[in-house]
Amino acid sequence: MIAAQSAYRKQHPPGNVRGFLVLAIATIFGSTACQSRAPAVKMPIKFYYVPIGVQTLVPVMPREMERKGRYCWMDSEGDAIGVERILARSLTSGPEAFSDGSTRVKLMDGNDLLIAFVDNYGGIRFANGRFAKTKNDDLHGLEQLIESRCRSLFSELHQQP
Repeated sequence: MIAAQSAYRKQHPPGNVRGFLVLAIATIFGSTACQSRAPAVKMPIKFYYVPIGVQTLVPVMPREMERKGRYCWMDSEGDAIGVERILARSLTSGPEAFSDGSTRVKLMDGNDLLIAFVDNYGGIRFANGRFAKTKNDDLHGLEQLIESRCRSLFSELHQQP
């Protein structure tokens, strides 16, 4: 790195601001490219959920998920990666994509920080205020991931003496 910088300085004198900017931008992008491979969600993924696809008589609002939803968690890295992929594939949308009254999942990271809410129709409201919409296959995949993990978790808990 030092040899490359000294060779660069020989070709471009210190007064060359454009060359410095190019080098700085290359350094920044190089370091952020390495950081993007780190997992974005702290394990385990915790969530409250009302089964996706179920119609309720009373609306289930985001603020009520902890009271009305079933608590569960995923401590498998594979499950966490599956959830991250589903959320990453969702298409950015406007607030109309998310229906407050049909909230079905509240996703949180290992520090209990909100990741997102998911509604019954695949609408997502992220913690940062961004809205998105999942594809039907991804909503079904999220439902299967949650149901299979919670079913196995609850059967394990009931089998212990």
